[in-house]
Amino acid sequence: MASHVKHQVTLTERIGNAIQLLHLVVAGFKDVLTTAPALYQVGWPLKQILAVSFLRHKTGLTRREAYQAGRPTTGENLTQGCEALGVPLSSQVFSCEGYPDATLHEATVGSQDSPTVVFYLHGGGYRNQINGTAQVPVVFDCARAMGASKVYFLEYTLAPGAQFPGQLVQASRALNMLLEKHSAGDLALGGDSAGGNLALGLLAHIKEPHPKVPPITAFDGKGETEFRGAFLISPMVATTFTAKSFKDNAARDYISVEGAEMFTHYWAPQAGVWADPLSGGASFWNAVPVKKIIITVGGFECLRDDILDFANMVCTPADKKTSLTLAQGKTEVHVQPAIDKALGSPPCETFVNLLDWCHGLRSG
Repeated sequence: MASHVKHQVTLTERIGNAIQLLHLVVAGFKDVLTTAPALYQVGWPLKQILAVSFLRHKTGLTRREAYQAGRPTTGENLTQGCEALGVPLSSQVFSCEGYPDATLHEATVGSQDSPTVVFYLHGGGYRNQINGTAQVPVVFDCARAMGASKVYFLEYTLAPGAQFPGQLVQASRALNMLLEKHSAGDLALGGDSAGGNLALGLLAHIKEPHPKVPPITAFDGKGETEFRGAFLISPMVATTFTAKSFKDNAARDYISVEGAEMFTHYWAPQAGVWADPLSGGASFWNAVPVKKIIITVGGFECLRDDILDFANMVCTPADKKTSLTLAQGKTEVHVQPAIDKALGSPPCETFVNLLDWCHGLRSG
């Protein structure tokens, strides 16, 4: 099933979308005039300054149901992205009792002799589709670096078409399907932004099952069954947005308090570690079922402080069983590797570190 329900946009809705788009362009250019000098000094190219400025003001469009309904679905964006990159793609719709159907997309990226596969959960605040020219090539680069044969993308239902824990139910069902044909030790779990949140939600659910979500049956509960690795790009780790970095980076990042609150409004998360990983505490994250984790974060992110707090918490226990790598980019914004891909820019510092980490998974 598609990630969202599309409909024919009416003339009135088109006019409303156009007005909001014009507002976005005007506001974006105003931003450029005020922020460009400082950002030039830290090495940002003009195209990135423009892109981030426009993304910062996209909240108004994202709120509009008429805009969202007319956009390509995640499946359509994946198809276009895979066609452009020459990657074969197949899809399977599956049911999720009590929630909308979802789709598992299978992309073949490497030799079928390799047992390693990737299960990827895309970001977008649970409200936006995957981007075929940004997130998709980033994931393929990571998969090839770790020698994976396939990447599985979950096309979950976008909010408010499904709200918490709907996406976690869909991800759990998809993971159970994958674990019927792949060993957990051959599977790398990945996600960016809200997708990173969903990946952490899965790890939390395996350790302490959410009462409304189907259990992940392949794990023994003894710590002997583990994922090969987990790579989390600018993951959303909290459901409140009061960290100091939201003020420090308000003129740099494209994620804002307003935008973050808008996304959580549509998603409607509930209290608990499955939606708010930071609330779990160090003892909870001491023994999640994954051998190695890498978390990337940009110094110019509004989510920076929450991500750093989470990473420090994971590193805290002396008897921790999971190896954590933290990759930081001093002047990077939210999900910087995807922005660079979309703009055709050279790989940023965190992406270079991420690819090195992925290559390290080849040897276990």
